[in-house]
Amino acid sequence: MKIVLINPRNDPAFPQPPLGLLHIASAVREWASGWTVDLIDCNALDLDFEACIRTIDHSADVIGISAMTPNVLEASRIFDDIKARWPEMPTILGGPHITTIPEQTMNVCSSVDYGVLSEGEETVPELLDAIMGHHLTLDKVDGIVYRDHLTGELKLNKARKHIKNLDRLPYPAYDLLPQPLTLYRPYPPHGRSLPYMTMVTTRGCPYNCSFCSKNVWGKVYNVFSADYVIKHVKHLQDEFGVQYIQFYDDSFTVHPKRIAEICKGIEPLKITWSCETRVNLVNYEMLKQMKKGGCLLIGFGIESGVQRILDLLTKGIKLQETRKAIERCDKIGIETSGYMMMGNPTETREEIQQSVDFVKSIPLNYVQWSICTPYLGTQLYKDAMKAGTVLPENWDEWVYVSLQALKEEKTPMILATDRFTSEELIEIQRKAYQQFYFSLPYIWRRLKKCTSWTGIKTNIRGLRLLRGMLS
Repeated sequence: MKIVLINPRNDPAFPQPPLGLLHIASAVREWASGWTVDLIDCNALDLDFEACIRTIDHSADVIGISAMTPNVLEASRIFDDIKARWPEMPTILGGPHITTIPEQTMNVCSSVDYGVLSEGEETVPELLDAIMGHHLTLDKVDGIVYRDHLTGELKLNKARKHIKNLDRLPYPAYDLLPQPLTLYRPYPPHGRSLPYMTMVTTRGCPYNCSFCSKNVWGKVYNVFSADYVIKHVKHLQDEFGVQYIQFYDDSFTVHPKRIAEICKGIEPLKITWSCETRVNLVNYEMLKQMKKGGCLLIGFGIESGVQRILDLLTKGIKLQETRKAIERCDKIGIETSGYMMMGNPTETREEIQQSVDFVKSIPLNYVQWSICTPYLGTQLYKDAMKAGTVLPENWDEWVYVSLQALKEEKTPMILATDRFTSEELIEIQRKAYQQFYFSLPYIWRRLKKCTSWTGIKTNIRGLRLLRGMLS
């Protein structure tokens, strides 16, 4: 029996390895007796809807797709076509979108038979068993929503408990990825060498930022042990030639002792990596250990340069902590990227400018300006609903408005503020990028850190690329 897993086309300019599907694939191999797995990564292969359908193996017994909000309707269209060709084919949808609004998603995506909610490594093998009528019945599979085949009624089973001992999970099924692995390209400025791979060493986040969804993990925070992470990194290096790893944890450095063990363990491997964390979760000693262990860059959620806005977003950090963390990284030689938001609730134009001035006053290497968006499952979303905000009915419109989106002239689908229009915020966003990257002190600081002619040329190309995006 065969399950075909599909990663829908989303952002082929910077395709990311579909870690969720790779984890599911390895769990099916390990725990679902008699099943094989195929993977179709439409994003990496840049396959449109028709090409994806043509690629599906006719010997498939089950089709599974993982989707986020912006591409869940693309997943639904694929399922519609599959059902038109093979009406009896069981279809499974997983991912953060259906986890957040399971019944609404099933009502809209009428060709989906089963929805897998939150973690799927334990759920999918059990679901496959139940679909084939072996040992389990559907009502005994925790963590799913499904259609009763007799009545058509939607049924939502009880939530599955989160996997506490993550070390018992097999490594993701990297061998299913399309070759060469250099098809995968990290978002700049991550990934200084290829092939690269993403990795998650923790699940969940113990903090309560109002713009972040808690629907997938809740308030749990579970970790892979340092020993598991070290062996996992070595596995990627030895088996797949990976040279750079981007750790995708929400808050990589929550446990200092664990980070010290990881850094010590991967130092001999001479592999380079980046991570993301909070400014109040690093200290000087930890940063030195990370640098020694191969860390080149840390992405920090700075969000705002105004304390009032940080408090409103329940970020739980102080501006002085941000300044101290960035200055320490600069001194040690770890590059930093600051994730900023504008258009926050009640934020004024003057406060946005204060944020721009703040990031210019600290030695950040990169900054990313996003427009505050009340995504599904966040406190901001709940606040928007209470305020009577009209939300787009078409989930395709729930796009992430990034620097690339400026070039494509995309606009935010919904704002967290009534002080600006979408067009005004797009223009403010464009100017914020210009003020940061085209300031003479920033250019001079970047050029001073270049130690070779290659480095100088790289910086010039980067500035030209940025200018092309913003022009």
